[in-house]
Amino acid sequence: MKYQELCEKILELVGGKENIVYATHCITRLRFNLKDKDKPDLGKIKALKGVLGAQFSGEQLQIIIGQHVGDVYQDFLKVSGIQVQKAIDENLDAGKKQPFSWKQVPTKVMDYVSGSISPILPIIVASGIFKLLASALGPSVSGLLAEDNDFIKLCTLVGDAGFYFYPIFLAWSAAKKRNTSIPIALFLGAVLLHPTFLGMVSDGTSFTIYGLPVTMRNYSSQFLPSILMVWVLSYVYDFFTKISPKSLRMLLVPVGTMLVMLPLTFCAIAPLGYYIGSVLGKVFVTIYDLVGPFAVGLIGAFWYFLVATGMHSPVAAVGRTNLANIGYDNIIFVGATVATYSLIGVGLAYIIKCDKDERAAAIANAVSLSMGGVSEPTIFGTLLRYKQAMAAQIIGGFAGGFVAAMLGTKFYFAATANILAFLGFSTSMVTGLIGCAVSAVVSFGLSMVLGFKGKGKV
Repeated sequence: MKYQELCEKILELVGGKENIVYATHCITRLRFNLKDKDKPDLGKIKALKGVLGAQFSGEQLQIIIGQHVGDVYQDFLKVSGIQVQKAIDENLDAGKKQPFSWKQVPTKVMDYVSGSISPILPIIVASGIFKLLASALGPSVSGLLAEDNDFIKLCTLVGDAGFYFYPIFLAWSAAKKRNTSIPIALFLGAVLLHPTFLGMVSDGTSFTIYGLPVTMRNYSSQFLPSILMVWVLSYVYDFFTKISPKSLRMLLVPVGTMLVMLPLTFCAIAPLGYYIGSVLGKVFVTIYDLVGPFAVGLIGAFWYFLVATGMHSPVAAVGRTNLANIGYDNIIFVGATVATYSLIGVGLAYIIKCDKDERAAAIANAVSLSMGGVSEPTIFGTLLRYKQAMAAQIIGGFAGGFVAAMLGTKFYFAATANILAFLGFSTSMVTGLIGCAVSAVVSFGLSMVLGFKGKGKV
């Protein structure tokens, strides 16, 4: 049995066979009706390798497995000796409302984000490897192949495609997580990346939807638009499904949903990250004027969260303005550079602490970051999947940024965002390296202590 070990652990953590009244599955979840709902340890169940999430929906315990849940269920029956039950429609959960609790909000947000990222990790990992190959074999690193070599072009093309179309891939997985319309989610993601729209962005052309001005931004490779868009979509789609006559649903539901979602997406949801980033840029400068090192520490702590959500671009504009006007930047790029070493520390720790079957991908991600400057595989494959990784990145990045600022570090020119990023410090090389070292050591140490997804805790 391929999933015997997983099934044995699940059986133990739900309270054993004697606690199970009924066990079945749907498209992605194992579903249990239990005698004693207090026996299952949701934390330990969520930490199991092969489990994407666990929750109670009404009286039913649901363990999210993924598309191969049918195979897991068959092995579970063999392990537990429970009688087979017919698979059910996952949409039966639609309309079941759970009591709202502010305490559950962070957990639900993390569950949504992690559950949306996990299914597309193969794309993220593979794209990172192809970008690494292009960098390692090309003139920027080894010089083994010329920039116009066909293999370099192929690796660059494939690597860029994986991240360029990330909003579409994420729309698919988020729609699955939210149990809403996958086709409409993909449709909206594709509209965001349509060449005509991106051409208008490039040309600086203005555009309106129903008279509402559209913020003209390139949303390729961004995380936040799809995550928020699909969350709103799930409610809009359900609304039109409920009010539309069955005979007209094929027409009214998709068209009505798109008519509502287009202005919401282009005028509010997608630009949100840019607006927040613009405000943050001003906030960081204000904080720096008041308590300088604290602002740089905050940038070091949260820089790669800004990168993941697309908020980094307007923040980086502040740093570029400083470079152009006074010849150096002692706020934005100091914190961003230190953050790179914090992320490298997290990535190295993950190689050591992760499961054996994830180690090859973890190594590839770390090499892509440290050598190729490709951060997305580590961001989406580790940082946004584990609360422990987030904590290590935030604390390590803050410590390094704070120390670098206290030592008066300045950043003079844009360097590659890899292990050589410290070169941008130029005449502030020594103090910059101290900040980077603090950042990497603290993040690595915390990651080793905290572990990932419940593993390696002291």
